[in-house]
Amino acid sequence: FIAPESISLDTCGEIIIEKVTDPASDTTTEFGFTLTGPGPTNKAFNLVNGGSEPTEDLQPGTYVATEATVPPGWDLESATCSDGSEPDAISLPAAETVTCTFTNVARAGLHIVKVAERDGVDFSFTTTGGLDPATFTLQNGGQQDFLTILPGTYGTAETVPEGWDLESATCDNGDAPAAVTLGPGDDVTCTYTNVVERGA
Repeated sequence: FIAPESISLDTCGEIIIEKVTDPASDTTTEFGFTLTGPGPTNKAFNLVNGGSEPTEDLQPGTYVATEATVPPGWDLESATCSDGSEPDAISLPAAETVTCTFTNVARAGLHIVKVAERDGVDFSFTTTGGLDPATFTLQNGGQQDFLTILPGTYGTAETVPEGWDLESATCDNGDAPAAVTLGPGDDVTCTYTNVVERGA
């Protein structure tokens, strides 16, 4: 007589969704996801940077993982799965675990501030790097904001009116206004200070 021996017939798999953001310091912004596939699989959930959502007991088949909600000011940089599948066509074999990682990059902000010795004078500016608007005018106390722009290098330059001197042009990240490098999530302010030309 040979006693029966136990065997495992578990053929279910698992999909893990991971969230990564750049900058990594953001741990509060929520990104919405859905996971759909064979049978009753129809799941919605939210993740923040460093978070993960495992879904177990999945039958073999093809699944679709989607970052359904991208908050304003963010872009989806990449979405990759550990088995080489695309997130919108995850091929899940029996008893396997597939991890898909979604990476988002935050957009940046640039602010141009005008300080002048007298009010009521227009100072004209031009920009480089694809900023919109490409040209603008500011008076003393004025500010031009460029919001939710892609990380990269941007520049601004002032046309100094007759009878004025450009005393200083500085940015609070240490860059020159002509070449400001913005990383993901950066928010930089550049200040142009003008004084009346002495003797004018």
